Amino acid sequence: MEHPLINQLAREATSEELGGKLPHAVAEWTLTSRAEAVRRIREAADLGARCGLTGEPLAPVLAATATR
Repeated sequence: MEHPLINQLAREATSEELGGKLPHAVAEWTLTSRAEAVRRIREAADLGARCGLTGEPLAPVLAATATR
């Protein structure tokens, strides 16, 4: 559920809009540690849907794992 949101924030939000770097913002948003936030960001990058340069949808990096 949170993979699309994290991936969209990574793509579109600036550090100024987030109030810092993405791991810091995710840690505050989820009330977790920065280490957990980094894990969630990496997981979202591997398992979440992606967009190509022209906006076309791409399959997740780990598509077989993402379907489980």
